[in-house]
Amino acid sequence: GAAVWGTPYRWGCTLIAYRKDKVPAKDNPPSDWSDLWREEYKGRVAIGGGPREMLTAALRAEGLSGNALDMGPGGGSSVRNRLTDFRRKQLLVQDNTQYIQALACGDAWIAVGPSDDLLSLARRSSLIGLAVPRSGTTLFADVWCVPASAALKPGGVSPLVSQWLDFTTQPARVNLRIGLRGGVSPNVFDGRR
Repeated sequence: GAAVWGTPYRWGCTLIAYRKDKVPAKDNPPSDWSDLWREEYKGRVAIGGGPREMLTAALRAEGLSGNALDMGPGGGSSVRNRLTDFRRKQLLVQDNTQYIQALACGDAWIAVGPSDDLLSLARRSSLIGLAVPRSGTTLFADVWCVPASAALKPGGVSPLVSQWLDFTTQPARVNLRIGLRGGVSPNVFDGRR
């Protein structure tokens, strides 16, 4: 594939959120993907982010990469079985809107979804706890880019593109992106680890 060049304007990761009133600290709140299959969460897990999030959770729970191509000697049967088991026993809802509502009202005790959704809910409710899965998570970044075909259109690439990129990535504009979903601006990093 061809290289893609762009200017990142936000990033995030997949998190596990839980209801502190339903899963108190003494009961070991979820901290990794395999915890989603615990018996006490039967019918109480909500997933946002589409089917890919559920597949990633199953792959990670099996100790594989979220991008695994080689499923090991069983050819993916353990992942397939885990997914089937999850859908039948653990899953309450899988919907980009309803999963956050189910967690907020307490129908779901556990939720998996993008950090922008779950951080927003946790800021509004002290009943929500968050965890970055110990074994790793999925990172995502959104970028501004100019399609290669833009140069072929009448008038070509707008001369304002570079000004737009500079404007939207200024540190002073980090929290002023009205109309865009959350996420963290790359400007919050100073380049050190």
